[in-house]
Amino acid sequence: MAVELGGKTLWDGEYEILEPLAQGGMATVYIAHARSLDTNVAVKVLSPRLARDPAFLERFHAEATNIARIHHPNIIEVYKFGVEDGIAYIAMRLVPGGTLKDRLQMIGGQMSLSAAARLTAQVASALQYAHENGLIHLDVKPANILLGSADWPLLSDFGIIRIAGEAREDGHRVAGTPAYMSPEQWQGGELDGRSDEYSLGIMFYELVTGRRPFSGETSVELKAQHMDATPPRPREINPGIPGPVEEVMLRALEKRPEDRFPTIGEFGAALVEAVERSRGMQLETKQAIIKSTPNLVALIGLSVVAPLLSSLPNPDLPVFRFLTLNWPVSLVTALLQIVLLLGIRWHLIGIVTRFLGTIVDALDQFTRVYVRLGTDAEGVLRIKAWRNAVVGSGEGIVNIAYLYIIYQIVAVPLSKTTALAIDPGLEQLIATGIVGLVVLVAAAIVVKLFRTAGPVIALWALTVCWAFISAMPLVDEQLWGGVSLQWLIKLGIGLAVLATCLAVRKRVQAVAREYVSTLVDQPARGLQGKLTPEQLTRQREGIAEATDGIVNVVYLIVGYPIIALPLRNVLISFVSETVAAILITLGVIAVAAFLVNQLRIASGVVPATLGLLICAPMLLGLPLFQEGLLGGPSLQWAGRFLIGLGVLALFLSIRGRVQAVGRALIVPVIDHQLSSLRPSRSEAEEAARIKVLEGSANALVNVLYLIVAYFVIVGPVAGDVAGALQLSWVSAIIYALFVLLVVYVLYRFVRGILPALRPAAALA
Repeated sequence: MAVELGGKTLWDGEYEILEPLAQGGMATVYIAHARSLDTNVAVKVLSPRLARDPAFLERFHAEATNIARIHHPNIIEVYKFGVEDGIAYIAMRLVPGGTLKDRLQMIGGQMSLSAAARLTAQVASALQYAHENGLIHLDVKPANILLGSADWPLLSDFGIIRIAGEAREDGHRVAGTPAYMSPEQWQGGELDGRSDEYSLGIMFYELVTGRRPFSGETSVELKAQHMDATPPRPREINPGIPGPVEEVMLRALEKRPEDRFPTIGEFGAALVEAVERSRGMQLETKQAIIKSTPNLVALIGLSVVAPLLSSLPNPDLPVFRFLTLNWPVSLVTALLQIVLLLGIRWHLIGIVTRFLGTIVDALDQFTRVYVRLGTDAEGVLRIKAWRNAVVGSGEGIVNIAYLYIIYQIVAVPLSKTTALAIDPGLEQLIATGIVGLVVLVAAAIVVKLFRTAGPVIALWALTVCWAFISAMPLVDEQLWGGVSLQWLIKLGIGLAVLATCLAVRKRVQAVAREYVSTLVDQPARGLQGKLTPEQLTRQREGIAEATDGIVNVVYLIVGYPIIALPLRNVLISFVSETVAAILITLGVIAVAAFLVNQLRIASGVVPATLGLLICAPMLLGLPLFQEGLLGGPSLQWAGRFLIGLGVLALFLSIRGRVQAVGRALIVPVIDHQLSSLRPSRSEAEEAARIKVLEGSANALVNVLYLIVAYFVIVGPVAGDVAGALQLSWVSAIIYALFVLLVVYVLYRFVRGILPALRPAAALA
């Protein structure tokens, strides 16, 4: 057990112990302040029980001496060894990044192959340097690898280091960490640098698979496995490990030292070379590409000669009824292309799946900087929660792509062949049926993705469907009533996208509430001491409701462009373009007004005004306000008028509260000034004066409302109307009417307040 040393000083007061950093079986590491350098260092203190043992004390001293005489960029620096008042210590560089073991526990899995290989090669370089200087570490493991700046590995804890070739001093006692010890360490035989190579191989195995090759509850079980068991092939645990890298790993884990690499430096170099040779591409991916190559070459060749094959038969040579020979040949060629494609379908699924896994893992590694900072143990993207869903969606994405590629290849020859063999007049019906079948199959794939991988992946799949729809031949055919099949399908996809987005609306609102609450809580902390718990609860509920309402408004802004154009093109098949524009415009305005009003009811005027202003660009772009739609100039002034009217209506809804605030602010000030000149002679006179002042305050608020109305409605609309009608006098009349209204309100204000001012005037 560690002795409490907080506040104690060592080396004549140079090192002041601050707090424990880590504790092991033999020693405890403390953070200490070096006063002469004004910086913090790490002080490793030997256990008091062991410090009383001369053999352990000598070994502890040897550790400091051995590290101090070797200098390598990947070996921790030692500053001082000392023994004071029974305390044996080593002062060394403080590395705040923690150990490699800590990092593995934080990420909860394996490291990326390239990062693990780079780190292992650097440690191998440090150990090679130690071996060349006659030192063997004998305790290589993640807990003894410190991570400096930019994850720079630093080899530490040379506590059981041995001089190469020296006689054993511990009899048959096993020295080292059982999970990482080489067979020769277990046997107590002759040791050299290849024992460290074995331990480093175990460590690299753990870095890239997330587990050690051997495990056991007791040292006896571990010894048996290290001595006799064959380690599981790394690629069985992590299929992303390339074959050449696996070969290097297994060679380092050979039972006999002579079967390993001759030196640990060669092991590190071979590991980096294998990773570079693989270029980060998984072996399965390369094998899939190789196996797919014959089909791809045949498919490309068949696609090149397909037009030639179709042109060889006489197009006038009848086969059956109206069917000529060229169309069956085209159909057979298309079916052969489809067969070749289906032959490599699973290969492509594997490639896409591994590609998606690589992207997700790269994102995970990138966001793990937050883990290192200790702010978020799961990473900001919560990748582990949805990684399997993304990787598992590879099959669905490939199936959708296959569906549309097959349609591109076979749709025209199939519809032509079938129609000419039955009745040429049915060609449009057959083509429509084929498109409908493709859409139904695509919908089934998307529904399956929705159920297995969630709405976000389904939304991704719908986006892919949208992209393919525009490239499909035959979808421009007109259905009954003149409805365009392409726009009808796009409208369906758009509605499906909206439905998918709505399925995650609650989650989006929850994330938005969490984000907004974080932003608001920090500035509001200074005010929280002045609020009761009930008031704080209401405040947070109000922020949450306002955030939910704003998210609903954003949903409208995002959803409108998705379905606006398809809906308009479908509607004009039934009604005129003007009527379609009116219907869409009125519908969007109604939804926007409903959402803004709900926001006003739940959260007040300010969030509702914000929601309306967020909607403004979308409202101004509605089809009814487009130039020339009604055979005349642009009606965007009408859109601005509606937005301004909405803002004014929101403020009018709280006019009573604004007037109450105005009365509370204005009336006491004026009444105080009047009372100082001449106090009221009776209660009735004071009450009458207050009533007059309250009416005057209300009139001032009305003037303010008129000013707001001018800026949000009168000013913009007057200019737009005058410009649209090319009549400048219209603008002048509007301005004149507004000025008259303001003058009238001011007149009423002056006339109302005069009775309250006359006593003061008479007194003067």
